[in-house]
Amino acid sequence: MRRDLDTVHLWGDGYWIWLIRLTNDRISVGVSLHKTRTDLDRNLRTAFWQIIRRYPMLDWLKPENALDFSAYRDLQYISDTYVSPERYVIVGDASSIIDAYYSQGISLSLSTSWHGANIVQRDLSEGVLDTDYIRHVNDAVLADWRIMRSMVKSKYGRAIADSRFFILDHWIDYLVFGSATGIRWGISRWLSQTDGYTSNETPDLASLRVRLGRRLFLSQSVAPFSLVHPARVAGFVERLHENAARRAVWRLDHGVNLRATTGAMRADAPMPALWRLPFLRYRRRADLTMKALREPSFVNLKVGSKPPAVTKTFGVFLLAITAWALGYDVVDTAVRRAFHGVRGLMRRGEGGKANGPEGAARETQLSRTP
Repeated sequence: MRRDLDTVHLWGDGYWIWLIRLTNDRISVGVSLHKTRTDLDRNLRTAFWQIIRRYPMLDWLKPENALDFSAYRDLQYISDTYVSPERYVIVGDASSIIDAYYSQGISLSLSTSWHGANIVQRDLSEGVLDTDYIRHVNDAVLADWRIMRSMVKSKYGRAIADSRFFILDHWIDYLVFGSATGIRWGISRWLSQTDGYTSNETPDLASLRVRLGRRLFLSQSVAPFSLVHPARVAGFVERLHENAARRAVWRLDHGVNLRATTGAMRADAPMPALWRLPFLRYRRRADLTMKALREPSFVNLKVGSKPPAVTKTFGVFLLAITAWALGYDVVDTAVRRAFHGVRGLMRRGEGGKANGPEGAARETQLSRTP
């Protein structure tokens, strides 16, 4: 695969870098950093070049070749309303910004505006302003914002230096996005078959629109997510990130240096082999990349076709893999903590012996020596 056709990300302590190839031999280079970094110059242009110069592979980037430069502080914000009973809708960057990390602005804007159009359509055609639907949209979009924020927040902390956390933290993100595959397939199907007009709906598509109205959110995309309040789903994802980070920081603080691990994902190897985690220390190469799979026939579908049955259970499958991977992380870190605690007790015990009665007698004898 040609590297110049892809977005490249680099990570550091409290920042990340993007490089995106553009047209006409231009490239977009950006640095997103945590505002608590006190070792960098307060001038953001100077801080940008301080970080870029840390990477020899980026020596070809020169200030004199910059075509444009922009910098922003305190970028994150959020609206307190997305859809209002006062008959207005706020979508996209007008409603909230988190971070450029996953570039979800267009996706979230699409889903929120679709819900808004759905509410307007029923209000105009049936004279019913569905306040329950409005409340659900506001709750779910806020939950989606919290989920996206938890994904981004974990990437700026110390824990990202731990190789296992790096993989597991991104896997939690994949759990969220992967679980939404089926429902996003549904909105693509509805739009392509109706051209966006409810008058073109078949009974099947009308039923699909009702289902999309409930579940076209990251926090509601698949069971069991769709069975609980969106805020609880957001809290669950936040805790997954926070607890994984807490375990990683403990490892870093106590000198547990895990092997650098590779985990490539491709179209023919769509997930890392997380079941190898317990055996990485015994493998010649710490690699979680799966072998290439033969592309199954069900993925060769036309736009607007029904999704394969496997997408209905894909989210549950991802949850099971996540439970295994995080469960191993919990157990492995707990065992390491226990051994660390036992070694600490043994060292304190040995220190106590050195200061016992015999030691005190020697100290007394020495103190009486002229």
